[in-house]
Amino acid sequence: MSAKDLCCLPFLEKLKKAGISSFKIEGRNRSPEYVYAVVSIYRKALDKRLTKKELKESVKNLEEVYNRGFSSGFYFKIPTSDDFTKTEHGESKKTKMFIGKIHHYWKNIGVADLKINTGKLKIGDVIIVSGNTTFFKTKIESMEIDHKPISSVKKGKHVGIKLPECRENDEVYLVVKK
Repeated sequence: MSAKDLCCLPFLEKLKKAGISSFKIEGRNRSPEYVYAVVSIYRKALDKRLTKKELKESVKNLEEVYNRGFSSGFYFKIPTSDDFTKTEHGESKKTKMFIGKIHHYWKNIGVADLKINTGKLKIGDVIIVSGNTTFFKTKIESMEIDHKPISSVKKGKHVGIKLPECRENDEVYLVVKK
């Protein structure tokens, strides 16, 4: 049994009103996706007051990366058995699947040549691009092979995709439901 992850988003405004302006986010032994998601969500919440809808959406986004469920920890009470998880492999509803590597990136036009090593990629899929100095998550809006638009691509093909800056050999992962 492990403690659930501490999630302060539902009561972050109370902490800000109490004068707390700096937060430590635990990311030890966590994936780049986890660190990226948590830091960007909390940064947004610290910079502005979230509406109820934005708060709900932010918690939902946190649930998509590895987590052990969420708890308020010791903030308002002594934790009970409900603040511990019985799952061994986290409660994330999504995972990533390796799809290929960036073969080349044309910075002047913002297009990457992606070699599909496994699986299939289609318009609307969400991917993660990760490398030594690269990390972002994005939705595939368009793809081309030989300057012709396509809607999907399979293993073994090279495909042109408009992406933020990335580098040769950056790994590309498809975000899929568990």
